[in-house]
Amino acid sequence: MSLVGALVAFSADVAILITVFIHHSPGELLALFPKKFAGQTLTTGSMLTGFAGAFLAFSGLESISQLSPVMKHPHKKVAALRCYWW
Repeated sequence: MSLVGALVAFSADVAILITVFIHHSPGELLALFPKKFAGQTLTTGSMLTGFAGAFLAFSGLESISQLSPVMKHPHKKVAALRCYWW
């Protein structure tokens, strides 16, 4: 399932890139970069926010990857859900 999901995501990325390059010349795409970053400054707060977001993304990816070996041998019986607040 992971392979299928990765292939679908990769195919979508390639389709987007092909669509962009068909509709815009390389010169047009390069001209967008100065417009995109005009008037924006990199502050300490924005750097810390970006670092925190990247750190959380990678730590979440690591947590999911640690779950993979456990999923190789699923259990037939799962503990019943108990509601203790009732």
